[in-house]
Formats: sequence, structure tokens, C-alpha cells
Amino acid sequence: MLVLFGALEEEISCFRSSMVIEDTDIYYGARVYRGSYKGKNLLLVSHGVGRRRASIICRWVIDRYPVSSIVSLGFAGALKPVSHTGDMFVCSSMMCADDPTGVRQVLILFCIR
Repeated sequence: MLVLFGALEEEISCFRSSMVIEDTDIYYGARVYRGSYKGKNLLLVSHGVGRRRASIICRWVIDRYPVSSIVSLGFAGALKPVSHTGDMFVCSSMMCADDPTGVRQVLILFCIR
């Protein structure tokens, strides 16, 4: 199952308004919307601000749902002046700050202004 994560409701609102939501779960202040988007099963998560919150909620989601892929949505790319609305940043891998030896899979970020 694909999971879309965003710290703020504003970062996920365009998906949420277009989803068929079957269930909503709340954990540690995070909202988890389970349903479908354009016919595809999807989890949409608003986890709140901060690395610690994101980590706690991500671990909970992975332990509870059959996660196959994770996409992180956010405004951070908009902080770079050369970025434009809709720009996509694709990394071949990323390192987790808490586990610098653990390489993660592809990370895709979209720039939203």
C-alpha cells in the first residue's frame, strides 16, 4: 500500500479532498486516512511537525498497515529560491539521521509554494 506523509494538513489537503475515505485513525495526534485515490488504495498521513513525531508515526504506520512505498510531501523545497511550484526532487537514496549506516530507497519530494 502506498503511503503519503505530510507534516501539515495543508500539505495533504489536495489528496484528501479527492480521496474516497473509508476510515480515519488517530495516533499520537496524527491523522491517518485510509481509502482510495483515483481507484488506488492509499494511506494519507498528517503527522505533525518535527523529526521525532514523523519517526514515531511512520513506525506506527509501518507496523499497522501493509506498506509497500512511502512518499513524503512538503513545503521544504520551496525554501530554495531556484525551486518552482511543482518541481520534483528525486534522490536515488537517503540516509536516516538516526541510523547513518542505513540507506533508504528512493525519495521523491515535490515543491509546493
